[in-house]
Amino acid sequence: MNAFIEENKGLLGKCYICANVMGWFLVVLGSLSIVGNIIALGSRLSDWEVFKEYFHSGVPWGTINSFPIGLMALGIGQFIKFICDKDYRPGRVLRNADKLIYTYAFLFVVAVVIHFITRFPYWEHWAEIIIRTAGCIIMGVGNAMLLIAVALILKRIMPVIEESRTLV
Repeated sequence: MNAFIEENKGLLGKCYICANVMGWFLVVLGSLSIVGNIIALGSRLSDWEVFKEYFHSGVPWGTINSFPIGLMALGIGQFIKFICDKDYRPGRVLRNADKLIYTYAFLFVVAVVIHFITRFPYWEHWAEIIIRTAGCIIMGVGNAMLLIAVALILKRIMPVIEESRTLV
């Protein structure tokens, strides 16, 4: 593994910079989107129908989702730096990556369930109900399981990498 790292140090350095730049960009974008949409939703609380309509069609869920994806990008950048630099100690995001990923998996499942519950009354035919329900279940459970697997692998591999540094 050390030979691979030495051969690709330049590329890994560029990936580290890219992950950090994109990570911070996504964290800032997601934070601004979260704050802006909380304010926008709060201003619509007086009329439930307007609130519900904005919640379903006005909230840009993709940009709100950029916050946890940005944290993951920062964690990937820290992981690259941790692998390449022998003196580097993991940053806060990488040290707590498993907890962050578990939280993200939980929030993702909650968002899928809320989406399912709020959209279910609008589905008319039994075929549409079956297809959309299966899609929600497969997407929610599949993504959550992948995120949990990544967290478990990361939790197990970090001590191995740390120990391998002391052996060399």
